[in-house]
Amino acid sequence: MSFDGILMHGLIKEINSLISGGRITKIQMPSTFEIIFTVRNQRKNFNLELSIHPQYQRLNLTNKSIQSPSHPYPFTMILRKYLQGAQIRSIKQFKNDRIILIQLSNINDLGDRIEYLISAEMLGRQANVIIINQKNKKIIDSLKRENIDKEGKRVILPNLPYELPKAQQELNPFDFGDIDKSKSKLTFPLPTEKSIKEFLNYFQGLGKDTKKEITNRMLNSNPAEAWKTFFDQVNHPTPTIYYDDQKQPINFTAIPYKTICYHSTKLNSFSELLEKYSHEKTTFSRNKQAAQEILTHINGLLKKDQRKLKNLSNDLIKAEKADEFRIKGDLITIHLHEIKSKKNKVTFDNYYQPGEKITIKLDPEISPSQNAQKYYKKYHKLQNSRKYIKQQIEATRTEISYFETIITQINFADYGIISEIKQELIKEKYLKLPNKGGKNTKNGRAIKSRPLTFKAKDGTQILVGRNNSQNDHLSLHDAQKSDYWLHTKNIPGSHVIIKNSNPSEETLIEAAMIAAYYSKSRHSAQVPVDYLPVKKLKKPKGSKPGFVTFTGQKTLFVTPDENLIDHLKS
Repeated sequence: MSFDGILMHGLIKEINSLISGGRITKIQMPSTFEIIFTVRNQRKNFNLELSIHPQYQRLNLTNKSIQSPSHPYPFTMILRKYLQGAQIRSIKQFKNDRIILIQLSNINDLGDRIEYLISAEMLGRQANVIIINQKNKKIIDSLKRENIDKEGKRVILPNLPYELPKAQQELNPFDFGDIDKSKSKLTFPLPTEKSIKEFLNYFQGLGKDTKKEITNRMLNSNPAEAWKTFFDQVNHPTPTIYYDDQKQPINFTAIPYKTICYHSTKLNSFSELLEKYSHEKTTFSRNKQAAQEILTHINGLLKKDQRKLKNLSNDLIKAEKADEFRIKGDLITIHLHEIKSKKNKVTFDNYYQPGEKITIKLDPEISPSQNAQKYYKKYHKLQNSRKYIKQQIEATRTEISYFETIITQINFADYGIISEIKQELIKEKYLKLPNKGGKNTKNGRAIKSRPLTFKAKDGTQILVGRNNSQNDHLSLHDAQKSDYWLHTKNIPGSHVIIKNSNPSEETLIEAAMIAAYYSKSRHSAQVPVDYLPVKKLKKPKGSKPGFVTFTGQKTLFVTPDENLIDHLKS
């Protein structure tokens, strides 16, 4: 994650232009590591969020709703005592480090004007927020107190002098630029990877990703020109966020980095970037945790069914040999008068296969007639079991298909959909765990999520179910009988509805791509997709959620195009 001095530089410049000179009207702490200052400036209210969360340290303007705890934290009261009503003089970055210095001015209870400083140190595990009296340079209080004097570690306690952390690097890269104006004798390196890396180590606030990007640029062009171009771009930033193939946010930068080879999205501001990244990262993690609980359980049931199906298939093979026992019983009965007692086996012509002889094992302890009855008994037992085994195989295959559909749905699901899937599994008695926080409610009533909506190039609406409950409701209740229904052929996936009784060929192909994308075969080529009018669908009584039967379908073969599908989202 490229939250380094380079990104901080642009962020501070952006925030300063909006709230410098404003007055703090409200102070809240939603959590032990997060502070929200409401600042009134330019006839507007701005919410300035300051977080020292171990994973998502940031300073940004936010529009999110704020929920404070019923009882404020002690540090909230300290902040309100000294900073409520304070005017923000300026927001600065210490050199090019991840330290933010907010200068404030306020009037105390005696009517005296006091100058304060907030030092927000975004330094990983050592992150902290410290309030300082500017006059005597002493600490008023801090979000985290450090009272253990370890070697090389500052003691941060009230009434002690405040000292900035020691700078890890010597130079501010924004002051370097023109070597004639630089106070350092350092000059631009030769275009070799080793010399560039040694050069960059002299500068402050360059994260790993930024060093890699600058190194790549310097290697591929004149180092001095590459340096100047990079910092010119940083001074006119394009905040960029990067996503992996699962659409999980994994990084962000002040400008697009060529060395980060992931899908990227450009945003209008650093505040929007940091808020979006934090929200999506937190949401993805929450979804992943909720999904993993269900997936672990369902995968266990799926493996159990797969073993069961294998055993049933073996039993069916044995049951299919039932006729052999009947034939042996018949031949013993026909040749009763020829069989001598105490015989272990006999061999006869097989009347059912002319020209073939068959050897039959006998139990010498019982009579030939009893041996015949024994074979008839085995025949009837296997004959009766064959029908039952076939029913069990069909039921097991249906359940396997159901579990595979659930797994496919979870891979595309957000937290609300995962909660609904969990409720479905509890209802179907596959889960016995209580649904902790899984029900999304409003005014005591369950909120049902809605299908995904797409719009074909010709304007036709296309709807996609995201779980079995949605699939059933979408296909059997919401859709008109004349609408068209699509589903991947014999592949777990979503129900797709085209809201048109006579869709064009182009719309059918687009809808088929969507159906293929929201299926187990989203990364495959030439995926078969069935389509037919909704009126031909039937829901067997007692069948699993999302299960339908149909006849008279046609099949398209498509390869999902993710860019096209994103473009069709409405």
